[in-house]
Amino acid sequence: MPRLTRRRLANVLGAGALAFGVLGLVRPQALARMAATDEETARELGFRDLGNGGLLLASADPRLAIGQRMLFDASDALLFGRRKPSVAVAALAFAALGAFALTRD
Repeated sequence: MPRLTRRRLANVLGAGALAFGVLGLVRPQALARMAATDEETARELGFRDLGNGGLLLASADPRLAIGQRMLFDASDALLFGRRKPSVAVAALAFAALGAFALTRD
């Protein structure tokens, strides 16, 4: 079984952020429905996640980008989880994955 290194976990988080980023730009209505928000906010989330995903994948030391992702996920849980609790659960799960990644070598 492959070792769960910070780099590998950053790649998982980065791929997920890029996927949500592309979804927010290409199909903002789908991301808006998932997050219980409007299409404009979904597009903004798309741009945010594209930037963070790129940082997670490109950084030689992804700790800062992981921390940024954790803050984004925590704020998403607070902002969007009120209307749709499943969003809070998913966002907090990704934040927890980020916290775990920061404990790895």
